[in-house]
Amino acid sequence: MKSNEETKVLLQNIIRPDQQNKHVRGLRKTRNGGVIIGTYAKEDIEKLKQSAKKLKISGFAIGELHKCKPRLMVIGAPSSMQETEVFNIIFHQNLADENPGMTVDTFLISIALSHKSGKKDAETCNYVIKVPAQIRKALITKDVPCKRLHFCKQMTSIR
Repeated sequence: MKSNEETKVLLQNIIRPDQQNKHVRGLRKTRNGGVIIGTYAKEDIEKLKQSAKKLKISGFAIGELHKCKPRLMVIGAPSSMQETEVFNIIFHQNLADENPGMTVDTFLISIALSHKSGKKDAETCNYVIKVPAQIRKALITKDVPCKRLHFCKQMTSIR
């Protein structure tokens, strides 16, 4: 595995933005020897993709950055409940009636538990979950997110 600096130099030699009229804003180093290329316009991204054959021959993997899913914190869930139980309750109390096209399975696939927080031996804990933006919006706009159960005191957006 190459270091970030070696990868950056090799990438600059392959792309040659000054000679091929590509407007590169900058190169940032990432973990595991990766490099992120910043451009000024979409046309420059297309030019870079056209020179992707040279990059793939050199062993580079090419992709675009993806945004992180927003996170929600479910405060006051019972520690005795499993995460799938909590997710099922959240779905049935908040999204089942308003989104008839969404099933429990699609909901469970689209969300993920980031982590649990709270005291170790407490009766309640907090769930930090990653959700798609449209689900986050539906959950946040509710006055009482878990209206028929006492466990969810509050649901807040943390990102």
